[in-house]
Formats: sequence, C-alpha cells, structure tokens
Amino acid sequence: MTEEKAKYRNPRWIDKENRSLFCEILVGQNYRPAQINVGNIKEGLVNEDFNAVMEIFTEEDIDANTEAHKNVVIEQEEKDAEQREVHRNRVMQEALFNMKLEAFEIPAIKNSDDKRIKKLIRKAKTQLEVQAWVTTLLQMEALYQVPNMFKPDGTHPEFAPDIPEPPTEP
Repeated sequence: MTEEKAKYRNPRWIDKENRSLFCEILVGQNYRPAQINVGNIKEGLVNEDFNAVMEIFTEEDIDANTEAHKNVVIEQEEKDAEQREVHRNRVMQEALFNMKLEAFEIPAIKNSDDKRIKKLIRKAKTQLEVQAWVTTLLQMEALYQVPNMFKPDGTHPEFAPDIPEPPTEP
C-alpha cells in the first residue's frame, strides 16, 4: 500500500494582507511550485486552493514557514556574498601574480643588479605597488645604468617621439 501524498506542502506568505502565498502543489506524482493569489479579504474573493491550504495549515504554521524561508534566503545570500568575495580576492591575487611575472620579463628589470627594489616588487601587495616599484627601477636603470640613452634634448629615441616645442607667445 502506497502512502498518499498531501496535496499541498511548504506554504509561505508572499503577501499576507492580500492573501497571496507560495506553496508546492501535488500534480500527478510530483510537487510543482505554485503561487496562490486571492486578494484582500474585504474584496470577498475566493480561491479553492487557498481555502484548501488554510484548512490543512494554520496561519501560524504559514507564518513560521515564511520566517524559516526568509532565514534560508538570508543565509544563502551571505554564502553567495562570501563566495563572491573569495572569488574576487582570488582573481586579484592572480592578476597581481601575473603582473609580477610580466615585470620580471622586462629585460631592464631582469638584468638589474638592484636586489632591494626587485625584492620590493616581489613582496608588493597591490598592483599599484608593483607598478610604482617597476617604474622606479626602470627610471633608475635608464638614468644611472645607461646614461647615453637620452638625446641631448632629454627625449628618448625609442620611447618618446620628438615632440616640437610649443610656440612661444610674442
């Protein structure tokens, strides 16, 4: 003998004042989600499913289910927010790691003898910090290690195009 399934289960309020609730209704052998709307009691509207649910469950039962569902939703939202934060941190750490790798692929940095700044690049906690130390080291290498790399007018032949001086005002 098979046990007969209840026609309705897990009711919770969507809008208690307007007698609107969510529940699962047995259709064939499976439960399907359903929204049952009646309307404000003053309007005198009737819904057979709503009346049947109210015969099986008390208003307090539905209130308790509604509160339990709200708690589950809040808990799930907190878990989702935590997972998003973990994912965001992982992505940022990967980007930071990749940025450090790229920095050490630059020949001037790779071949630099300045172990102090190279260590600061490796230990950097943010992308901005990596950029700052890389820029510092590149400037030091450009100015002190290869003094003849600049043209007499201060421009660099490879990196900066010759920009004409702005016209002087008469």
